Amino acid sequence: MAGGARKSPPQFPYLIDWSCSSSGAWVRLVLEGIFGIEVALDGTVTAMPQVAALDPNARLKGLRVGSATYDVTAEGIV
Repeated sequence: MAGGARKSPPQFPYLIDWSCSSSGAWVRLVLEGIFGIEVALDGTVTAMPQVAALDPNARLKGLRVGSATYDVTAEGIV
């Protein structure tokens, strides 16, 4: 930009942009950091949410892990 050298191609699927390259980090932040979701190697899903202090009514609906779907609240998996 502004006369500098391009760092990546400007067309998809090769576009390198902070919003494209970090999207997995945001998903991980929400699933693991806020809702405390962990998936074991055997596929067992557990949740120890940390979200109650932010929003006691927070709800994550329809999380698909394998062939199962889960709803997670501030209390845990429901």
